[in-house]
Amino acid sequence: MSSCSAPARPSAPRSWNDRQVLAALDRAELLAALRDASPGPAPGAAAHMAAVLLADPAFLGDPAVLWAELATGSGGADAVGLLLAAIATRTPRTDGPVPPDAAERLAAAADLWRAALAAGLPSGALASEGALASEGAFADTGLYEDLWLSLTRASAEHTPALTDADLVAERAARHPDSEDALLLTAQLFTHPAETGQDTAVRRHARALLDAAAARPADEHPAALRALREVLVNSGDIDAAQA
Repeated sequence: MSSCSAPARPSAPRSWNDRQVLAALDRAELLAALRDASPGPAPGAAAHMAAVLLADPAFLGDPAVLWAELATGSGGADAVGLLLAAIATRTPRTDGPVPPDAAERLAAAADLWRAALAAGLPSGALASEGALASEGAFADTGLYEDLWLSLTRASAEHTPALTDADLVAERAARHPDSEDALLLTAQLFTHPAETGQDTAVRRHARALLDAAAARPADEHPAALRALREVLVNSGDIDAAQA
């Protein structure tokens, strides 16, 4: 009597767009495929996984647990950065077309970002060296301002080397009444900005300082002093008079 072998399990690269097949994959194999993914313009494991998670953040269970599992093992930290970058680039933008599911995708992106911050990831894991972007890529997403400021500030505290630091500083500079905006901008000075961004970061930081200082004295955010100090320490002596 001949025996029939079980059908081969579909491999991840051929199955990313099928949610049912994705769910059937062995979790360890799925995470390994994400860790082995390489950054680049072509859609890959992180890109397809980001699309699935934005449709359902709990598709693979508790997102914080997923981030923690993904970060373990060789290549885990880079995999976290790549997946977070892929989520950011698929989040509706402030100046782009508004998809029918924009509200749901924005809420999902915030949930996934918040979960990454709560996952106890190693320092630096929120920004992959090989990623085209990371948490800084959320700078022009359509997230509500207070939510964006809070999450970006927490990200900067966890991983100071934000990508797109100039865009982050530009958006933060629009909120001279916000403690989070001033503290976030001050945090950008704790790590050198990407090449070519330093001048823009300083310009936006000084604009934020001047706008915050111009408010009535009883409305000055407490973080005004922190931003003034980092600017002075970075060589902007005139900031002491702001």
